[in-house]
Amino acid sequence: MTHVAEKLEFGQGQVELVNCFGNHDLPLHNIAMLLAAEVETGGLMGELYRESLTQAFVIYLLRNYSTIDREIKPQHQSLTNMQLQQAIDYIQDRLGGDLSLIQIAENINISPNYFASLFKQKTGISPHQYVIQQRVDRAIVLLQKTDLRISEIASRVGFSSQSHLTHHIKRATGMTPKQIAKIRRS
Repeated sequence: MTHVAEKLEFGQGQVELVNCFGNHDLPLHNIAMLLAAEVETGGLMGELYRESLTQAFVIYLLRNYSTIDREIKPQHQSLTNMQLQQAIDYIQDRLGGDLSLIQIAENINISPNYFASLFKQKTGISPHQYVIQQRVDRAIVLLQKTDLRISEIASRVGFSSQSHLTHHIKRATGMTPKQIAKIRRS
């Protein structure tokens, strides 16, 4: 936590948690449950998702249960357009693989936690949400323009399984991959 606080420039020195055991904190509980589910499934959603949850958990603890001065704000307010484009290009080039927040941030020479925060500030969505959105978009193009099996498309765009792809496509479009492919044939 000290490392994250320093990287986000929210304070220097040792960070301590305030004893608030027994308090029911629904947002903290929800993040912890998502993180626990991800660990139990063996990282089904990928490293980027796991890192994003971990970051959200630590930042929530820092903001709500730590001794740091919560009034201190990061000195830098946003990613430059060039840094954002470099990150997007890096993601696009590796969309079919297991992306890591650390890898993306290292590519533009900033800390992973700081990058995630600035990326969301600049784009309105987290890096993980952006990656999912891009994978869905690429999968839809492949469904519309090729005769590849859905499982092959899932693998090519970086989803861990056909059902994972189906879940995200249905969530984004309201249709299944089979329905999207069928429209192309009509």
